[in-house]
Amino acid sequence: MFRKRTARGETARVTLDFHDEQITLEVRDDGEGFEPPVRLHEDVQTGQLGLLGMSEGAELVGGTFELKSSKDGSGTTLRMTA
Repeated sequence: MFRKRTARGETARVTLDFHDEQITLEVRDDGEGFEPPVRLHEDVQTGQLGLLGMSEGAELVGGTFELKSSKDGSGTTLRMTA
């Protein structure tokens, strides 16, 4: 079981899928969620570099980065493909 105090979630599901020449990593939790910044570079001002680092890492290998979350309690989903 994965727990992160700030997310207040009970579980997380991590999926790594290899299909043809594409790899997809998805992490989904059941936490309370958060309002993602409109632009990831906004987090630099607050010293929070995690999302920006993941996005830039995906771009470096020609992939994509997607983040879905909101404060409605439906959790957070992060997906990277390359």
